[in-house]
Amino acid sequence: MPILAVYIIPRETHAIYRIGASFLGYDVRTGALSKPLLSGAYDQVESWIGQARSFGFHATLGDALEYTQESLPEIKTRLSWIARRVPPFSLVKGRFHDSLRSIPRTLAATYDSPDGTLDKLHYLVVTLVNVLYHSSPYFDVSSYPQDQTKHIIRYGVPHHRILDQFDLHFSFATGIPNQHRWKELKTRIVNETGLFSDEKQRTLNVDEIHLLERQANGYFCTMATFPLLGEPRQKSE
Repeated sequence: MPILAVYIIPRETHAIYRIGASFLGYDVRTGALSKPLLSGAYDQVESWIGQARSFGFHATLGDALEYTQESLPEIKTRLSWIARRVPPFSLVKGRFHDSLRSIPRTLAATYDSPDGTLDKLHYLVVTLVNVLYHSSPYFDVSSYPQDQTKHIIRYGVPHHRILDQFDLHFSFATGIPNQHRWKELKTRIVNETGLFSDEKQRTLNVDEIHLLERQANGYFCTMATFPLLGEPRQKSE
């Protein structure tokens, strides 16, 4: 059965996507693999990148879950319905996500959504698409408290990852061994790429969402794209 996820993926022309794909050594839009950006500087860089590489550079709207093949047309129908009702929107104040540095030691970027459109989009994906899942990697519910278990059963994902606890992040690495290496990688990315050095990089326009499928090699790749076609919210006088 297919393992599917719903992502925000920056446009390939945006600096953060070029930097992220280069750092990971994987282009989730095309499925092309390459050497990670810092592979010449660190022998262990691929292990530090960890699972972030196979997922590609993205922000998750709907976690990777297993669905039946028969549910795929309905998933696409629901994503199309969502996309027709959510307008394009801008994410601002791009920066490194310092609160993810500890457990696990994840190096990631984040943005703010001042008008709340991001949260609306995420809510629709979770409540309309996740609910169709067949199986979840979080099914060992014995290790979760009751509040988390309830959400796993309903949405396939523990509460701390979704809905009112949703936390937007674009991961560069998810297996960094210690704080020293975390700081070192962060500094190295900035020095090598100039990430977040200008306002264009600190703003991200979102005008489409993507359905991805895990391939036979374990890497996720885009299988369908849904342009956001909703009417922009009218500003009150």
